[in-house]
Amino acid sequence: MKTYMIYIRRFLKDGLSYFFKLPRHLILFGLGVSAAVFLFLIWQKLRRKEKLRAGELISLAALLLYLVFSFIVTTLARTPDSVRRYDLSFSYTLRAALTGSWYSAEMMLFNLLLLAPLGFLTPLILDYRCTFRDILFLSLMMSLSIECTQFLFRLGLLEGDDLLHNCLGALAGYLLAIQLRKAVFFFRDWGNTNAERSPGGA
Repeated sequence: MKTYMIYIRRFLKDGLSYFFKLPRHLILFGLGVSAAVFLFLIWQKLRRKEKLRAGELISLAALLLYLVFSFIVTTLARTPDSVRRYDLSFSYTLRAALTGSWYSAEMMLFNLLLLAPLGFLTPLILDYRCTFRDILFLSLMMSLSIECTQFLFRLGLLEGDDLLHNCLGALAGYLLAIQLRKAVFFFRDWGNTNAERSPGGA
């Protein structure tokens, strides 16, 4: 865990230091992808003729900032390679982690956590009126954008593993949000039931 935190801090530091040195078209591309996710969620609210509440606006703003920063850290903060590289296998990282590669294990954990906030915050923004398929679509769109940017601008390796782990992480975040909501309703109903059964209850 300590090594993983050092890895995260290094990425954050690199992201901030490289951001202001990047070509404008790369920055605009990253912001555009993140804004596309933002606008998709806004459109979902508008087509249902729903108003954005304060909590949903806060969640939406937090998600937008996180997506922009994630895009910067995973693409724009990297030094371009001399060639474009890709690996479309979907199990290499897992196999390497199982054979004792700590770096592969850390990278797998990093990619699982990368889009987990997308899966967790989207139900809050859409008042839980979203499905497993909606989260899969959003995470796939965001992950594909990151991987294709890495490939096109030679900013890293386009990996099938990363795509898979990003989507799995987003879906795990979605399941966590759903389970937490169920837990809140359960304890609220349990508290109301106990109140009704108490001598002073209605």
